[in-house]
Amino acid sequence: MSKSGIAMGNQSLYNTLLEYVNHGYSVHVLTSANRLNRSPDLKGITIHRHPLPGTWIPAKLRLIRSFFSKKSDNEKSRTPVVTTDLNYKQYRAMHKVIPFYLWMSFWTFLLMCRYRFQFLYGYEMFGTPVAWFWARLFGKPVISRFQGTLMSKYLNSPEKLLYNWTHWLPMKLPTDLLIMTDDGTQGDKVLKYLKVPEARWRFWQNGVNLSYIHNESSFQNDLRSEHGISFDTIMFSSASRLTYWKRVDRILRALALIPKDRKVFLVIIGDGEQRSALEYMVADLGIAERVLFTGSLAHDSVIRWHKTADVLISTYDVSNIGNQMLEAQVLGKPYLTVNTGDTGKVIQHGLNGLLVEDPDDHVKLADSMVQLIDDNQLRTRLSEGALDYSRKNILSWKKRLEVEIKDVEQIITSYRREQ
Repeated sequence: MSKSGIAMGNQSLYNTLLEYVNHGYSVHVLTSANRLNRSPDLKGITIHRHPLPGTWIPAKLRLIRSFFSKKSDNEKSRTPVVTTDLNYKQYRAMHKVIPFYLWMSFWTFLLMCRYRFQFLYGYEMFGTPVAWFWARLFGKPVISRFQGTLMSKYLNSPEKLLYNWTHWLPMKLPTDLLIMTDDGTQGDKVLKYLKVPEARWRFWQNGVNLSYIHNESSFQNDLRSEHGISFDTIMFSSASRLTYWKRVDRILRALALIPKDRKVFLVIIGDGEQRSALEYMVADLGIAERVLFTGSLAHDSVIRWHKTADVLISTYDVSNIGNQMLEAQVLGKPYLTVNTGDTGKVIQHGLNGLLVEDPDDHVKLADSMVQLIDDNQLRTRLSEGALDYSRKNILSWKKRLEVEIKDVEQIITSYRREQ
């Protein structure tokens, strides 16, 4: 059960569904997403899509409505602004939480009456409460899954924790198994703070889709030629949803400080509510000739860009141990990032990447970029370190999900014995 659906960039959800199907399960996905950017072309997956009432209003009708809506002069002339406040998105989502729970509860009840599910799987803060409620009512096992958390920075602020109750309260629900992604956002500390019994949760790193990464091809040169990027230009690649806490603006500010005589290019992969503001920033900083926005891409296309790039980069607020960082290690790509959350557990400065301690030190970030541009031997050394780390620490999605499914099947067996 998911709010976002199977998005083009959501490799965690996509690969989870894939492996459950490969293990013989028939999977039903209940989502409120208006449209799925990438529906899995797999037998065994049925998608039940039920958007919240009002979200399916056609674009033309929304345009008419906005035309008749009264706007202030400031709103009419406002230029896009990059939002960096973590509370911004949470505040905007608050009014949708209760309607979502009620709406999806209705459809979950209908599905529970129609199908004989072995267990329910609640995805993130939106899916977990609904899955838990109906699983308990029908006497079924329930699994909850969280892709990290933003709450670690609020542990010393009861007021902010209370304000963001939609994020942590689902973690407190007594599901049979809680899976928290070890993505550097310190989800284990949050679960311990919430006093969730340690026997009930797992703290696992994501896997990597090795079939994409080890697919040999000569397409890298094609991408450079297609976009007019010379082969002696050092290319940086950043892939993420363009949202408030990914802080792509930091990379742009650093890029603007790099002298014009350095041949450097930045590819920004992804889409989101911050894209127009970031594009405006690129123009305002005068670096448009050095930046390409690709928009959302299928994962195999993302990997193509990563293989083409010389360095991968991210500057997230909460942590930088995401899928991109793991893929960089397997690809043997130097990684430049800021030391937020538990990022330093994976990226060791000078061994498999470079770390900037102060996330908002644009000068230091720019200096690190110049260092990687100028020093080919450094890039080679970091590349070797990345490959060494990946061989010792990173699992494929297949192996990562095998461990999960084993635990889930033990829970299912336990329920059957009790019945």
